[in-house]
Parts: sequence; C-alpha cells; structure tokens
Amino acid sequence: MVWALIDKNSNLLIGFRGVSPQRIAGNEEPNLGYRLAVGFWNKGLACEAAKGVLKYVFTQTTH
Repeated sequence: MVWALIDKNSNLLIGFRGVSPQRIAGNEEPNLGYRLAVGFWNKGLACEAAKGVLKYVFTQTTH
C-alpha cells in the first residue's frame, strides 16, 4: 500500500510513504518505506509519515 505525501501549504506532491509485506526468516513482516523531496528534509515529515503508516498497519485486522 502506498500513499502520497502532500504539502499542506502548497498542495504539492512532495513524496510518498508505503508499507508492503516482506518475508524475514519465514515470517511476514511489514516493510516501511518513504521518499521525500529534498526541500522537505529535516522538518519531521518522514517521522510523521512513518508514524501514520505504522499506526495503520498495527490497527488493521488481518485474521
């Protein structure tokens, strides 16, 4: 699953965040990834995006 990262002030697409399953030692684990335009680095946005993805992943029921 991939989501766009949109700057709230300009409404511009500034990157994306996502999560996908990955097998590690026979177990399926969430693989978190993101990309962010350089001009938006060091503003806490990647951390904020990661927290949102992790909250989503760990609140979904897969059973």
